[in-house]
Amino acid sequence: MAPSIRLDGWPAHTDVAPGMRQRLGLTITNSSQIVDQYVLAISGLDEDWYSLTPPSVSLFPGATATAEIILHPPAGVAPAGDYPFSVVATSASNPAFHTIRESGLRIGKVGAAAMELRPLRVEGRRAAFTVKWKNPTNSPLSVQLAVRDAEDGLRAFINPEGPVPVPAGQERSVVVTVWPKHGETIGPPHPYELEFRGMRPGSEDLLEPALKRSGQFIYTPPVRALALPRWLRRLPIWALLALLFFLLALLFLAGRGAGHVVAGSDPATGTATVAPSPTRTRPTPVPSPSPTQVPPPTVESFGIQVGPKGNAAITWQIKGATRVELDGRAVGFSGQEAIKVTSSRTLVLSATNGTSTVARFLRVVPPPVKTLSIPSPAQRLGYPQIRQFSLHLDPRTGVATLAWQVSGADALLLNKRAVAPKGSETLTTSSPRNFVLQASNAAGTTTSVLSLPADPRPQSRTAVLHLPSIPLFTLRHIRDGQPYTLVWRVTNSGSARLNGVAVPLSGSQILHPPLTTSRYLLVARNANGQVSSSVRIVVS
Repeated sequence: MAPSIRLDGWPAHTDVAPGMRQRLGLTITNSSQIVDQYVLAISGLDEDWYSLTPPSVSLFPGATATAEIILHPPAGVAPAGDYPFSVVATSASNPAFHTIRESGLRIGKVGAAAMELRPLRVEGRRAAFTVKWKNPTNSPLSVQLAVRDAEDGLRAFINPEGPVPVPAGQERSVVVTVWPKHGETIGPPHPYELEFRGMRPGSEDLLEPALKRSGQFIYTPPVRALALPRWLRRLPIWALLALLFFLLALLFLAGRGAGHVVAGSDPATGTATVAPSPTRTRPTPVPSPSPTQVPPPTVESFGIQVGPKGNAAITWQIKGATRVELDGRAVGFSGQEAIKVTSSRTLVLSATNGTSTVARFLRVVPPPVKTLSIPSPAQRLGYPQIRQFSLHLDPRTGVATLAWQVSGADALLLNKRAVAPKGSETLTTSSPRNFVLQASNAAGTTTSVLSLPADPRPQSRTAVLHLPSIPLFTLRHIRDGQPYTLVWRVTNSGSARLNGVAVPLSGSQILHPPLTTSRYLLVARNANGQVSSSVRIVVS
């Protein structure tokens, strides 16, 4: 009969946080008619995640015992999720009898994701921001970056686009480049307030409340002016030059007719005089001091070099920058970095000097795979080799065994029946006396013949096996009022078991009331075999 297991308060799932402990009670009942031992085991969980005490229990018929299971998933290495497991109790006297109870361990998410934005403020015609997703939790996450400004006046390029998977305990970076939809050529600097948000893929909801940062981009036109209309500030350079040339032409034409004369007569001489008109003196404008503008960084080189062995490396050279980043990682102002080009990708190099940021993009595509055709060397074909074809006679039992081993054969026949390249057969009295082994391939056939010798003179051997002995196994009762006692003695034995439980070779066991009808089995074993004896107690 299978063991009966009752689980006190056993839930379908047990919630345990990494690094914490949860105790579960387990009750085992022996429903059989014999004394038995039950081995307990847990399957489905790592051995470092639980403790089971005790691992086995020995019970009389109808008795119960309690075991304790402690679930303790380790901190920091237990990923969040559901882990089903089962408890198995197996009978030691008959391993075919076992009982299984299933349950599950649920490990929740620990910690929260974080977000980092660098730099917080950029000034220039373009701006490059680096968003770093940090996942210190025990669960992987997928986050998608959304960028917007209050005026909806900027364009944004996000690399990489779409959801970004961040494994547990790791970080990932995203580079965002922004520029105005309608950039002004002339005008004052224009600030844009940006908001960077970590969204749940496929929705408009924040993945976590902490995944939100604000940044500022101050767009600086090529020419600064304060009192010009918007339509003039947005003109391209060539249109501004044409307008300036037109204004200079108007000033030149106006200057040629600016002077005039006044005619009159001198009363003393009576002759006419011509007096020039008074010249109007214009005040000289005082130039206003212009603010000192730091030139943006210069990207002198940014490319990829391929060595003679096909190894690739990214090289760059920057001047006038205080910080340089390659795909969100801080690098030197000049350098070289090896790269494995296994798939198409876009690299972003950004340089900033505190007032402006310059970004460059490099598209890397792996080279096409070339298929090489290598001719196989000519193979030399030879005859099969019969490495072994022999007969072995056991001196103790007189049994003959035929063995063979062949190499280089496509087909192998033993007395015209197919056999494996390596094998053996035990011969009987009805086996043939002659054996023919044929190994064949495209080159030809190799044959070997083996004939058995005449029947040897029969030999008689006597083997004595010393089995264990049970000279004593009985039930003793001295007098009324005294308990019943099982007494046994085993000789020439290596071990003894009473109802599956190991006992000394000589000993006794007191049977405590109340007694029920039972059967006790004593088994003695050694290297030559085993013997058994039983005592049946009938209570009427």
